[in-house]
Amino acid sequence: MPDAIRDDIIRKTIPKYKVGDDFEPLRRSLPGYLTYMNDGNANITATMEDFAFVLQVHCYKIVRLEYGKSGREIHGTVYGKLHDEPCL
Repeated sequence: MPDAIRDDIIRKTIPKYKVGDDFEPLRRSLPGYLTYMNDGNANITATMEDFAFVLQVHCYKIVRLEYGKSGREIHGTVYGKLHDEPCL
């Protein structure tokens, strides 16, 4: 798939989710993009031409999600402490 098409799909999909949502529906909605995030704990930060986001997942739940039109609109630092709590 061309990068421009993939980026457009990501740009339209990420805002449909929020902190507290299950991660698996988001992962399934972006086939081939978040495949490495399969142990329930992961993070990603990405900056595209007109969209940027940071996503952190713990225990298969979205624990942090920020997005905007550019990297300047989000704080892209990945916080390791969000993964410290054990999964129940």
